[in-house]
Amino acid sequence: DINKLNYDFVFICSNTNTHFLYLNLFSDTKAKVFVEKPILNKYDEIKKTRNFRHSFKKNVTVGYVLRFHPIIIKLKKLIDMNSIGKIIDIEFSSSSYVKFWNIKSKRLSYLDFKKGGGAINELSHEIDLVIYLFGSLKIIKVFNIKKIFESNVEEGYKLFGKVKSQAKIFLNINFNCVEERRVLIIKGENGQLIINLLKNEITFLNNSSLKIKKFTSTEGRNIRFKRQLNYFFRDSSNSSIFNCDFFNGIKVSNTLNTIRTKLNKQ
Repeated sequence: DINKLNYDFVFICSNTNTHFLYLNLFSDTKAKVFVEKPILNKYDEIKKTRNFRHSFKKNVTVGYVLRFHPIIIKLKKLIDMNSIGKIIDIEFSSSSYVKFWNIKSKRLSYLDFKKGGGAINELSHEIDLVIYLFGSLKIIKVFNIKKIFESNVEEGYKLFGKVKSQAKIFLNINFNCVEERRVLIIKGENGQLIINLLKNEITFLNNSSLKIKKFTSTEGRNIRFKRQLNYFFRDSSNSSIFNCDFFNGIKVSNTLNTIRTKLNKQ
């Protein structure tokens, strides 16, 4: 019995469609568990986790590493400080031209939902960040984008909704755009925040003074992974505000499945 072995940490870094198999296998362990994002792929898998012990769920961390991005850490503070007043409007755009990177990697599982890939799963960081930064996401409408691959491939979507504060949000996820982009624009009563995650910068515009301030970071990509793992290994209670725990991971997966269901009905 694997749960009788003496180990402290478990890492589940396989395709998303295998995550439930391994979570279920280790569900009686007392070890801390790190599972790559998104935590689960299907509604029926999510329902089955209700039988998992609460103590096991408390030990699970989901690998949403962008929470540890220096720009996101700074942005979280700016939002919590109410730096631009009441948030009115949010735009989040992430794009990549999948034909470029898929030719290099030859890993079609990145594209196929049945293997745990596709734009909805691969770019689930955006959904996690929306829930993490703004409290919740209520989906009002989801739109398909024009497809260039086969039916099993999820290439992107456009979403209109509202967050906890009732601010409007527009999300554009696209694997068919030649311009590589990961930009978040937050408009408030007193100013705007423009976040470019690829350039590692935040631009702050004050509406009254029209002054522009910039925050940039030269931190390398691997540092945020190291920061995430440091929290995972050292935070015995798994309570860090940066960590995406089991319960927030399930929120994200539920949202991803809602998006997928709405798109499949179109």
